[in-house]
Amino acid sequence: MKSAKLGVRELVASALSAFIIVLIFTCIDFAVHTLSTSFAVESYYFTNKIIYGTILTFLVLVFVYNYKDSIPKAVFVASIVSVLLQTNYFLLGYPIEFVAFFLVVHFIILYAVTYFFFEYLVIKQTIIK
Repeated sequence: MKSAKLGVRELVASALSAFIIVLIFTCIDFAVHTLSTSFAVESYYFTNKIIYGTILTFLVLVFVYNYKDSIPKAVFVASIVSVLLQTNYFLLGYPIEFVAFFLVVHFIILYAVTYFFFEYLVIKQTIIK
């Protein structure tokens, strides 16, 4: 794999992509959290998810910039971001069962959204070369 330097255009595209991916992810996650009172969380949970999720997703997108195949790229992004977000929630005191359940839920949502972005949207031209 040939290493390519990321220019300003690629960094901006990655940052914007990360923000959009996390916004869509957070909207779906919000819907999941409303399905049951046992899934209820404080409102700052979603604000923090957007802030930290965007930063983490951006960093991972920059790291996997040269990966060509959408599937492993989406798996890597979803895995890293899900594990780091859920680690934070575990450290904040959420029960381990809640954290484990939402680790899986977050991975599935993030994988689907990220894969869709890599495979079907204009990002493919700037994020996947």
